Amino acid sequence: MNHESEWRLAKGKQVAALYAKNPKLRALVVAGSVGRGWADEWSDIELDLFWNEPPTDDDRKSAIEGVNGTIAYYFPLEGDEWSDAYFVDGLKFEISSFLVSTLEQYIADVIERCDDTVEKHLRLAALQNSIVLHGDELIQQWRAKISNYPDALAEKIIRDNVDFGGWNSVEFAFARGDLLMAFDLMTKVQKQVMMVLLALNRMYMGHPRGKWLRHVADGMQYKPPRLAERMMYALREGSEQSAREMHGVIEETFALVEQYFPQIDLTDIKRDVRFRRARISA
Repeated sequence: MNHESEWRLAKGKQVAALYAKNPKLRALVVAGSVGRGWADEWSDIELDLFWNEPPTDDDRKSAIEGVNGTIAYYFPLEGDEWSDAYFVDGLKFEISSFLVSTLEQYIADVIERCDDTVEKHLRLAALQNSIVLHGDELIQQWRAKISNYPDALAEKIIRDNVDFGGWNSVEFAFARGDLLMAFDLMTKVQKQVMMVLLALNRMYMGHPRGKWLRHVADGMQYKPPRLAERMMYALREGSEQSAREMHGVIEETFALVEQYFPQIDLTDIKRDVRFRRARISA
C-alpha cells in the first residue's frame, strides 16, 4: 500500500468507527483506489456500507455530523443504493449504502444465474478488492462465494464483447484526420478487449470506464504481452501506426479466446476485424 492510500485509510477508519456504532450496520469496507492500495493525490475515500434494514436519515447523517462534514450530495434510495458524499478537511468521502439482502441477491444472480449486469459486477469487484473495517465474518463469507467465478459467465461475457465491430475503420479514420471517430472506435474496442480479458481471467469489472488500466492489467494472468503499455500507446499516439499496434493486441486476444474457449467460433469476427478498405482515386 502506498503512502497516499495509507493516510487516507487512517482517515477512513476514523469515520468508519462512527458508522460502526450503529447496531443496524452489518458490515463496512473501504473500496475504490484506497481499498486497493492504489490511491494518489486526487483520490477520495469510498466507503461501502451494508445494513440489516434500510438506513434512516439519522443513521446516514450521524457520522457526517460527527466529523463536521460538508455535504456535497445526499440522495434517497435510488434503485438498490443510498448514496451521499461529503468533505472533511478538504478530503472527499463517497458513501454507498446497501441492504445485506441486496448484496446476497447480487451474489446469487451472478454466481448462480450468470447475470452480467454491470452494477452487480462492480459491487462484487469492490467486495473482493477492499479493506474490511466492520463485519469481517460476513465479508469473508461473501468473498468465498464470489471466488467461484462460473465458466458459463466467462463465456457469456466473452461472446457479448468479442465482436469488435467497426475496428476495420480505425486506421483510415486516423489517416483522413477523422480523430473523433477514430478515438471513439479506439476506446470502444479497448473497453471490449478489457471485458474479454477480464472474463478470461475470471475477474469482475471494477470500473465501467476502464479506470486503473495499468493496475488491472498487471493483475491478469492471461493477456497479450505489455498490454497496458500498448493500449496507452495507442491512445497517446493516435495514429495509423498506433492503431496497428492495437490491432496486434486484438489478434493476441483472439488467440487467447481460441485457446481457452475453443467452442466460440471467431471466424466471421476475425474476417471483419482484418478487412481494410482499399484507397481508390482517379
